Order: sequence, then C-alpha cells, then structure tokens
Amino acid sequence: MLDFFKSHPKAFTLALLIHLGLLGLMAFKWDMFVEKTPLELNSGESNQPLEIPQVPNNLPMQTTAVDATLVQQQIELLQARQQERLDEQKRFEIQRALEEQRLEQAKREAIAEKKRQQEAEQQRIEEERKAEEARIKAQAEREKELAAKRQAEIEQRKAQLEQQRQQEAKKQREEEERKASVAKLQAEAEQKRQQEAERQRIEEERKAKEAAQKAAEEKRKADEALARQKAEAERQRQEAERKAKEAEQKRIEAERKAEAERKRAEQELQRRIEQERLTRQAEQRQREAELQQQLKAEEQARIEAENLKQLRTLQQRYVTSIAAKVKNNWRTPARVSDQAQCDLRIKQHRDGTILDANVMNCNAFADKQFQNAAIDAVYRAAPLPLAPVPEVFDDEILFTFKP
Repeated sequence: MLDFFKSHPKAFTLALLIHLGLLGLMAFKWDMFVEKTPLELNSGESNQPLEIPQVPNNLPMQTTAVDATLVQQQIELLQARQQERLDEQKRFEIQRALEEQRLEQAKREAIAEKKRQQEAEQQRIEEERKAEEARIKAQAEREKELAAKRQAEIEQRKAQLEQQRQQEAKKQREEEERKASVAKLQAEAEQKRQQEAERQRIEEERKAKEAAQKAAEEKRKADEALARQKAEAERQRQEAERKAKEAEQKRIEAERKAEAERKRAEQELQRRIEQERLTRQAEQRQREAELQQQLKAEEQARIEAENLKQLRTLQQRYVTSIAAKVKNNWRTPARVSDQAQCDLRIKQHRDGTILDANVMNCNAFADKQFQNAAIDAVYRAAPLPLAPVPEVFDDEILFTFKP
C-alpha cells in the first residue's frame, strides 16, 4: 500500500477524498432518517409502524379522532418513503462497490504501468548496450582496417626501399663496369704507348743504323779522301751519337711522365669512385635511419591514439553506468513534468562512496521537487559503480539527468 502511495500519490489522494465524501453523505442522510420518532398503531388492516411528528412537551394535551382511511394513507406513505430509503441505500452500496472496483482497477493499472515503464527502461538500457557494443565492434573493424592499411603502407615502403637498394646496386655494378672499361681503355692506351715507343726505338735504331752505314760510307770515302774528310766524318758520327742519346733520354723522360700521369689519373679516379661510394652509403644509411625513425614515431602515435580512444570509451561507459544506476533509483514525485532535466554533479571517493551531490543548469520544467528527488536518487544509488581502470576514475562526475 505504501509503495502504491509513493508511485501514484494523485490517485491515492483522490480515492481518499471520495471515500471521505461518501462517509459524510451517509452520516448526513442518517441524521435525516432519525429526525422522526416512529409510533406503532395497531389496526385490523396493517401492522406497519407509523411515524408522526414529535410534539413539544409544553403544549397542552389535545385529543383528536383518528380516521382509519387517513391512517392507512399515512402508513402507505411511510412505507413508500421507507422503500425509497432502502433503494437509496442499495444504490449507495452499489456505487461504493463500483468505486472500490474502480480504485482497485486503477491500482492494478498503475502497477501494470509501473511494470511496463520498468520493462521499457530495461529494454532501453539493453538497446543502448547493444548499440554501444555495435559501435565498439564497428570501431574495432575500422581500427583493424586502418592497421591493415598502415601495414600495407609499411610493406609498400619496404618494397620501395628494396627497389631503391637494387637501383643503388645496379648503379654500383654499372660504376664497376665503367671502371673496368676505363681500365681496359687505359691498358689499351698503355699498349699503344709501348708500341709507339717500340716503333720510335726501331726508328731510332734504323736511323742510327743508317747513320752508321752513312758514317761507314763516309769513312770509306774518308779513307779515300783527305784527312779533313775523315775528321768531318768522325765529327758527324759523334754528333749522331749525341743526338741518339738525347732522343733516348727524351723518350725515357716522356715514358716516365706518361706513367706518372697515368698513375695520378688512376689514383684520382679511384679516389672519386671511393668518395662517391662512401657518400652514397652515408646517404643510404641516413635515409634508412630517417625512415625507421618516422615509422617508429608513426607507430608510437598510433599506439597513443588507440590508448586514448580506449580510455575515452571506458570513461564514457563508466559515466553511463553511473547515470543508469541513478535512473534505476529514481522515484517519480507528484506533479513533475516529463520535460524536466538537470545536470547532476557528483563528488565521490574512489570506492564509490558519495561525498556530495548537487544540481546545475536545470531547465524551466525542473522545479524544486524534481531537484530534491534527483538528489535522493543519487544517494540511493550509493555506492556508485567502480571505475574499470584507475585512469578513467574522476572524483567529480557531471552528466545530464532526465528520467
């Protein structure tokens, strides 16, 4: 009975007023019925009691002759009045029974309505839970797709690096082939130089031989000529030998310079090739290090973003569970608008103990009665649900309350 009064105070108050009104009406009509004192008159036709008006005691006694017909009429009138009172009493009993049935029906309907509201609330909570699970599942699918996409990008970058490495290796092979070609050209040039030197030597020898032959011929002629011709021939011979020595020395010097120039050019080429190789290796290592650092930073950012999303989801579910428990402990007071809502700020301990609760930002429909009932619902919900992880706990919870 007390639960029915708390849930439906309007209906209970109206039923109580109706009952009090009916009792007052019954008392009023009963006084009307007992105002006359019945007087029994015995006659040969009827034994019904006869009501006559009371006569004050201070009046003098008078005697009156009683007519039997008049008495019979009075008796019939009294019987009719008594029958009307009985009919009125039956109607009153029927009306009272109907009223009790109506109140009982209203009580059953109120209980059924409360049960329906609880079932609707449970269904709404279940739908919200399913919607939340569907949203979390969809978010997990999206994150899985993003992870697959990032993995594909990583594989693509690895393929690009491998392709770049192959290109570098190709360039190195081409450089080695170019170097071998240069060496081959240098060898061919050296061979030509040696051949040219050999040709010059043969030419010099031929010239020397011809000079010797000429000298011999001049000597032969000089033998036949004067001593002056012999001396001239000797001088020419010595001059030819000198020129031959000078030519040989020039040839040897030219060969030495050519060899030194060749070695210097070869060393310069080797130095440039080695420097270019070291530069390419350093650039390759730097690019690989930068790429690894970038991949590591992206992975760290992704992990931090995923952790932040998970914490936000857990925190939202944590606040939703607190709001749901407060709504489950809501008791609807009388004369509260369905459009009333307020923001509830709850201060709590880590174990769920409520330290303080107050209302904020109430709309025009949230009167003082609604605000007090909301605060009562908060304290009835104690202890509040515990945080799933310590990171999402907050000693001050704020959410919009609309039962």
